[in-house]
Amino acid sequence: MYLNRGDGFQASNQRRLVCGLGDSTRVEKLEVHWPSGIEQTFTDLSADADLILTESRYASVPVR
Repeated sequence: MYLNRGDGFQASNQRRLVCGLGDSTRVEKLEVHWPSGIEQTFTDLSADADLILTESRYASVPVR
């Protein structure tokens, strides 16, 4: 998947990726390739959650 910011004058696009995981309850491994070239791996994530992933931080933050 790919997320493009694409902001315009007085506008901001939603920056959310929605992934269909079927019956899975956990995400075993998620690899993120940031535009800067940094690659990160997040593991053991809940499948039914909104998470914030931040470049160079190695923990996801749940959205409350």
